[in-house]
Amino acid sequence: MNTVPGVAFRIYQIQGDIKSIPALEANQTPNVDELRTTIDFNTAAFPTLPAPIVGKVQAYLNVTSRGSHEFRLTSDDGSRLRIDDLVIVDHDGRHGATSKTASASLDTGLHNLAVEYFDSGGNRRLTLEWKPPGATAFSVIPTTSLSTEFDPTRVTSPGVKVIKGIRRPGDGAPLAGVHPAYNLATIHIEGFEPRITAMTFASDGRLIVGTFNPLQRDDVKLPDIDSKKPDHLYAITGVTGEPDAKGNLPEAKMTVVADDLFEPLGLCSVGDVLYVSHRKAITRLIDNDKDGFYETHEDVASGWEAWNYHQFTFGLLHRDNHLYAALSTAMAPPPWEGMGTNAAPNGPMRGGILDVDLSSNTVSVIAGGCRAPNGIGFGPGGSLFYTDNQGSWFPTSQLNEIVPGRFFGH
Repeated sequence: MNTVPGVAFRIYQIQGDIKSIPALEANQTPNVDELRTTIDFNTAAFPTLPAPIVGKVQAYLNVTSRGSHEFRLTSDDGSRLRIDDLVIVDHDGRHGATSKTASASLDTGLHNLAVEYFDSGGNRRLTLEWKPPGATAFSVIPTTSLSTEFDPTRVTSPGVKVIKGIRRPGDGAPLAGVHPAYNLATIHIEGFEPRITAMTFASDGRLIVGTFNPLQRDDVKLPDIDSKKPDHLYAITGVTGEPDAKGNLPEAKMTVVADDLFEPLGLCSVGDVLYVSHRKAITRLIDNDKDGFYETHEDVASGWEAWNYHQFTFGLLHRDNHLYAALSTAMAPPPWEGMGTNAAPNGPMRGGILDVDLSSNTVSVIAGGCRAPNGIGFGPGGSLFYTDNQGSWFPTSQLNEIVPGRFFGH
């Protein structure tokens, strides 16, 4: 066996409200795998991974004097010491930097030593001391008494690891964050708490966002959708700067850049022009005087009914001088007599995928049978897809390829 002095120090990033040392699913690569000299780590000695984390320290303990050995395990938060797979010190749970002691009778020779650890936030600490036979005081176990297998590679990988019994994000558990290849920063503007419905970057680098204050039905009647106040588009600057220590973008600022829009649910930028899909139209927005406000509105597609609160115009894509969007269908309370059922026919184009030719400002329906097509995007090889909540004759949470002439069932 090829060994080197020291211990194997491995850290795994996890997620959740952790109150005790969790068991990890097998065969996961740690975020950190290092050779350390002893088991004596304060906050600065730990990696800067955000809490919660799980730590595993493994080594061979070389015992030179047979007899009773005392061990003192200090940690913040919980920890556990095993020797030859037997629990010697169990100091689990959330707590500050406190110590717990226990003794074990050991023969001379090498013994498998393992320390498990977790941290749920705040300061970090993990120290293992011993008092071998003949010693009068505890001391950190020296490097000369510790060894671990030689590992020239020490493979690591980023990202959150999986705890046994916990479903993966997207499969019964909430998402843990963005993909490790991305950085996450928060745009927090005091007093600005809109319901964001669409985003795109304008040609000048501003982030344009659409907002939506819904007017919902109750169990008896439908709302007067035309009584709604118009919604706005906002421009946010400073979103490409460096985040502060809390992950916020302190230079972000907001201004209104368009109004008189109703439930804008799709945005795209083509040159210096913005296009927005909203309840009754798809509209071209132009800033003729270059003051940052889009004062000129020109409808490039319209003509579909929009009397019902659930009749939205979802998404907006641009390719080869064409725009693509999707129209949802009406809904009503069960006892409402003016519609019959939620599967009743809608007016022309409703439930359809729209193709807008910008060279002629004409619109056509290329596929139909959608109910709430609230996502539309390009796929491989120029393909086009949409997502749907559910329908009367198809299952929930669908992803469908848009093929001209296809009917999806609603």
